[in-house]
Amino acid sequence: MKKIFLIITSVLCCFSMLTVVVYAAYVHGYFRKNGTYVQPYQRTSPDSNPYNNYDFPGNYNPNTGTTTPGNPNTYLNNYYNNSSTGTSNYLPSYTPTNDTTNSENTVTMPAHSHLNYLGNDFDCDYGYQRNFVTNSCDKVQIPSNAKLNYLGDDFDCNYGYQRDYVKNTCTKVKVPKNAKLNYLGDDFDCNYGYQRDYVKNICTKIKIPKHAKLNYLGNDFDCNYGYQRNFVTNSCDKLSY
Repeated sequence: MKKIFLIITSVLCCFSMLTVVVYAAYVHGYFRKNGTYVQPYQRTSPDSNPYNNYDFPGNYNPNTGTTTPGNPNTYLNNYYNNSSTGTSNYLPSYTPTNDTTNSENTVTMPAHSHLNYLGNDFDCDYGYQRNFVTNSCDKVQIPSNAKLNYLGDDFDCNYGYQRDYVKNTCTKVKVPKNAKLNYLGDDFDCNYGYQRDYVKNICTKIKIPKHAKLNYLGNDFDCNYGYQRNFVTNSCDKLSY
């Protein structure tokens, strides 16, 4: 008898844990005639069953990420009253966050642009760059001695030229004495044994004080073992133990 009671209790528990099965339909994103993009969303399949609608109180709505609040009895009264008057066969079975009437959820596509990878904004086409003031895509203006960059949204100066960000032009790199063009070709590096003077923009020979040697890169000196650098006098002082 006790065993039968346990079986009946288990069956009742299982039924109490059952929830309404919601059959979802995925609506793909699409473009409206005015060029705006509506992002994809989910909705329940229309079946004249109010209990599996996303907006039925207590059901989880994947579009909002929350459980729908409200009174189930009130919802059912409204549902069947609308059905009996013939105004609607069923209430909307979804509440999409990407409402086509909500401008915040649509992407306005300017000329020379395309939808980005995530579908929540636009990217300018190759050869155009975004103007964040007008929210448009402007053609990249390429000055002399420059080319379109790899991404196509700006320009890179040619080898041997460097960008002037004030004039937005490319000027020839001035390589001073005892220097050479750097690896990227957009500036100069001082030769081994010389260091850059950023005030005069020249290369000066490194003065190696007593108890010091040229460092590995050849652009400064390192103090010998047992000595430390004095940055005030730019010399090497013996360590005191």
